[in-house]
Parts: sequence; structure tokens; C-alpha cells
Amino acid sequence: MVTLKKSKTKLTQASIDESIDESFPASDPPAWTTVSRQHKKSSTANTLQDKVTLEWQRTSANFDYETYNRDAKLTFAGGARIQVSNSPVYFGEAKHANSEELMIAALSCCYMQTFLAVASKQGYNVKSYKDEAFGVLGNDEKGKMSMTEVSLNPIIKFEGIQPNDAVLVKIREKAHANCFIANSVNSIIHITIKLIK
Repeated sequence: MVTLKKSKTKLTQASIDESIDESFPASDPPAWTTVSRQHKKSSTANTLQDKVTLEWQRTSANFDYETYNRDAKLTFAGGARIQVSNSPVYFGEAKHANSEELMIAALSCCYMQTFLAVASKQGYNVKSYKDEAFGVLGNDEKGKMSMTEVSLNPIIKFEGIQPNDAVLVKIREKAHANCFIANSVNSIIHITIKLIK
């Protein structure tokens, strides 16, 4: 068992900048791959299994394409439940999340968690993070409808030592390279970070 001890050495911008190149290779084992109790570890190394349950019940009088109900219930492994539907363009309910929004949310959330992990491991202190993400649904190169682009626009506040532009680019790129969901999709992903004081 390895015990990590918090260093008593005070971090400075110079000390972080000096060590950051050595600690940034994308091959570093990420600290956020620890299995939680909501994950089931499979027999394959470094593989996690997550589960959601989707339930739909027809409440409309008929099953005509234009009129059958699109609302359904999505239950996550931890017990949280949300109502989901289609976009109103496809006869869904605008008040419920749709599949495209859930994909954008998954990318945004995964990137945030990865960014926070990378920043923390580099000795920075993130105070707040807000992302107003959006996606573009269109035809891909094969002419199929898909989420062709997703734009992540995090607004981030650091406390204490502030990363310089070069360091921020490295954190951004390492977070992108290690984001599980970003690595699982073909969409073009744009990341524009804004720092606030």
C-alpha cells in the first residue's frame, strides 16, 4: 500500500513551472481511475462498467410516428432519475433532456472532472468551474446525422497561484487527451477556456 504525504514545501509559480514539463506526459497513470463503489471492475485491467436503466411506456392512444409519446425515465446506478425525451424537432418534450443534450453533458462533465484532476495534481487550486457547452447536430462525411462538433467553454477561477498561458494550454491538452468520453466519440471538440479573477 502506498501512502501519499502532503508536502510541506510552499508551492510557488517558479517551482510549478519548473516541474510541470516533467509531470505532464500523457502516459502518466491518471489519478482519477480509482474504482468507486458505483463501478464494477471487470476482469480486464483498467476497465470499468457503468449501468443505466432506461424505461419507456406508451401512454399515447396509438403508435403513429407523429403522435406516440417520446418521454422515458433514465435511472442511474446511484439511484438518481431523470425524465428524458426527444428534441421537439423529433416530436419530443422540450422540458426534458434529450439524447443530444445528454451527450454534450457527458463530454462537459467528463472534461471538467479530468481538468480538475490534472490541475490538482499539478498543485493548483481551482475555486470554481462553469461550462456553457453546446453541440452541433448535422451530417457527417458519410451523410449520416451525428453530433459533428461540441464546444466546451469553461470559465475557471483559480485561487492562489495562477497558471500562465503555457501551463494552462498543457493542462487543457492533457485533460482533453485523458477525457474518457472525448476518447469515445468522433465529434470535433473545441475547448475555449476563460479565466476569471
